[in-house]
Amino acid sequence: MALEEARQTGSVRATQWWSFSAKRFLHHIFPQQLREKFSKIGINIDECVMDVPDWFHSWVHSGGKNGGMWNEAWRNFFDWVEQKL
Repeated sequence: MALEEARQTGSVRATQWWSFSAKRFLHHIFPQQLREKFSKIGINIDECVMDVPDWFHSWVHSGGKNGGMWNEAWRNFFDWVEQKL
C-alpha cells in the first residue's frame, strides 16, 4: 500500500506511511559494502545519511545478506562502469 501511495503522490515522503513507524534509523544512502569504491570518487558515505522509518529500512534491505536490491543496483552500476573503462 505504501508503494502504491508513493506512486500516486510521486514521493514516498509525501505519503502517510513515511511517518507511520515510531522506530527510525539514520541510514546510509550509499552502501557501506562499497565504501572503498565511493571513496575513490570522492564520496564519504558517512556524510550521506537520511532518517528513515523502520518499514522503509526493512524494505531497502530485503533480499538477503548482501544488502538487498539497493546494494545490488549499486554493485551492478559499478560493474557497468568498470566494463566501460
